[in-house]
Amino acid sequence: MDQRPESPTDVLTAQHLRLFLGLLPFKDPPEFLSWINRPPTQSAWSEFAASVSLPHQDPGLTTLLPKVRDAVDASSLPEARTRLMYPDKRDWNSEDHHVRFIVGVICDSLLEELWTEKEWVEDPDRIVRAVYEVLVYLKGCEALGVRPLDIRPMSI
Repeated sequence: MDQRPESPTDVLTAQHLRLFLGLLPFKDPPEFLSWINRPPTQSAWSEFAASVSLPHQDPGLTTLLPKVRDAVDASSLPEARTRLMYPDKRDWNSEDHHVRFIVGVICDSLLEELWTEKEWVEDPDRIVRAVYEVLVYLKGCEALGVRPLDIRPMSI
């Protein structure tokens, strides 16, 4: 029997889960959904959603890649400003908030050993792309009015 998606949410989920299982080190959709709903990722998302009005101009991965790499590797200000616990965001634009989300998730994930330091050094662009896609996914869920935990993964 042909399994058909029940809603646009199911289509979004099936497409993104295939992408995430290729980009992130997870074996199955429940493992990914557990990770995306854990407190560090959700607090980074909550801060982003509170700071950036949706819809907004997405700066794009090409623009964000060097800024995220510089911020994660930085040891001083101003490059490391997105890593501060309570940064002064009065002059921030949408791009700065995108960088902060991605940097926060990457730094937390490195600490939790989702990726190793060696993986970061060898291929930071792959990791940035993966977390960028997570942000795109969360923005899509927000636009549809659903939380990632409310989604039933289809077989992929």
